[in-house]
Amino acid sequence: MALSPRLEVRQGQSLTLTPQLMQSIRLLQLSHLELNAFVEAELLRNPLLEREDAEPGESDAVEPAERPVELNAAEDTVDFSERIQSADSIADGYDTAVENVFPEQDSTDRRADAQPWSERGGGDGEPADIDQFVAARLSLGDHLAAQAGLIIADPAERLIAQFLIDSLNEAGYLAVELDTVATQLGAPLELVEAVLGKLQTLDPVGVFARDVRECLALQLREKDRLDPLMQRLLDHLELIAGHDMARLMRYVGVDREDLADMLAASRQP
Repeated sequence: MALSPRLEVRQGQSLTLTPQLMQSIRLLQLSHLELNAFVEAELLRNPLLEREDAEPGESDAVEPAERPVELNAAEDTVDFSERIQSADSIADGYDTAVENVFPEQDSTDRRADAQPWSERGGGDGEPADIDQFVAARLSLGDHLAAQAGLIIADPAERLIAQFLIDSLNEAGYLAVELDTVATQLGAPLELVEAVLGKLQTLDPVGVFARDVRECLALQLREKDRLDPLMQRLLDHLELIAGHDMARLMRYVGVDREDLADMLAASRQP
């Protein structure tokens, strides 16, 4: 049998889902209450957004006093508790609640959303439609918000948690200083730190870390391996990068065998 190269022309179709398209489809699936909750959360999070005034004569027109409180770093006179009360009053005017920022789902619904796209679809073997595909591919922010809603009940802490979730970069690292968060939200720094501590227990392990050292510490703590010797090892990561094992053993206070075991533990996912 002879082998010879040949050229073939094939036609195919593919669908590319951009983040903007995925968000648009997800918004179309929201109910009236869920959409109002989403809009209120965005207004509280982004000071550049404004709600268009309702048409004159409408019975449910929003009074100027009920306009969302904008988050501005220069606002030092607005107390954080007043912001929460303002958010609650806005929610009352739109038949929703601040708690809807983290919509709680039934456990059966969550399992259905987590089902792989390839396993979803009609009972006749029909391919899954586009909204099922989007629901099965939650973003990291959606995944974290769902978890945060289960462990954080206080409305003030939920607002801080959503702000921190929105401040993650693509790798899951926190890309904002905590004092900046406290200033922009008008919240006590201690409260921001407490909320961050809760968020750092979420899945995936290591999310909300501020650098590689803290990410490794969170992962080792989850495996119950973050002892004083391991902490000392993390304090000298530059020696690992430079392959200076002699100095590393001296600083940590272990022999070569123990060091190898510690390095292996730190590299395990």
